This record gives sequence, structure tokens and C-alpha cells, in this order.
Amino acid sequence: MSGSLPSGFQLVSAHAEETSGKDDTLTHMLFSDGLANVSVFITLHAGDTQDRAARVGASNSYSIANGNYRITAVGEVPAETAEQIVRSMQPK
Repeated sequence: MSGSLPSGFQLVSAHAEETSGKDDTLTHMLFSDGLANVSVFITLHAGDTQDRAARVGASNSYSIANGNYRITAVGEVPAETAEQIVRSMQPK
């Protein structure tokens, strides 16, 4: 399931925060190629293992279950780019 980031994309920032009322941490990472930004969110998933894709206006999102985690990418990028970024993530 692992792969590489799309050409030109690199990690710009990352931080983790606890979700209120839950024993869970939400990790947010921001990737950019200098023109487009993509946010990646990693959290524990609650048994939902189905891949999901959505589009709202110019924004695409793609979400997968990877082990015990749900990884979601959102950005004004092509759907294939959002999927490639998600599939390049490997939770630790």
C-alpha cells in the first residue's frame, strides 16, 4: 500500500492533537508542491474499512483504512493526487 508522494510534493508541517472526550490523537500534516496544498488527517478508525472519495467544488478528498487508522487527504488537487498522497502514508 505504500508508495511515494506525487512529484514535487513535500511535507510543510505536521502536528498532533488530542481529540476532546476520546482516547485518540488526530495527526494533521500539510503537503505542498509550491502551488497546491493537501491536508492529510490520520486518526484511529472505528471499524469502517471502506475506501472513500469525494469532490466538493475544486476540492477532492480520498480516505482509506490502513491498519487501525483512517487516513484522509483533502485539497484542491486532482482526485488521483489525493489518492496517491493517502496511499504513500504509513502510520507509525
